[in-house]
Amino acid sequence: MAFKNIKWDITSNCNLRCTHCSVGKSYFKGKVKEIPLQKKLEIIDKLVDGGVEGLSLLGGEPLTMKDDFFTVIDYAVLKGLKISLVTNGLLLNGKVMEKVVDSGIKRIVVSLEGATKDTHESIRGKNTFERVVNNIQNLTNYKGDRDIHININTVLNRLNYNEI
Repeated sequence: MAFKNIKWDITSNCNLRCTHCSVGKSYFKGKVKEIPLQKKLEIIDKLVDGGVEGLSLLGGEPLTMKDDFFTVIDYAVLKGLKISLVTNGLLLNGKVMEKVVDSGIKRIVVSLEGATKDTHESIRGKNTFERVVNNIQNLTNYKGDRDIHININTVLNRLNYNEI
């Protein structure tokens, strides 16, 4: 039987307004209500009961959830789920980065929209490229030889296809 993995937009909150965001128009106009923390934990129980083995958390930006994010991660790991985080990478620094690596997450996917500052920032916003690249480098160094996979995610489009 195949590995069952769910992708969950766990929050509608985001610290960016990316030009290609397919859900932002709904999220940022207040049309989507946040699910309370306790309900998120109940959803994890239902996923596990349904045979789900992996959970990819995205959003919005999951790291905007702060401590609630780590409560969800702790609970999901306790329930035996293999967790992936999809992040824009801006909040993945300092203590947050350390907590993510130490949390039991098995895959961290960081969005980088191009090989150059101009390309990335035309999609993600000003003053994001160097911060994200630096956070990826620090993440890689901090994780060391732990079994955590780091992936770069890029939305292919007319601005970046020649840099892929």
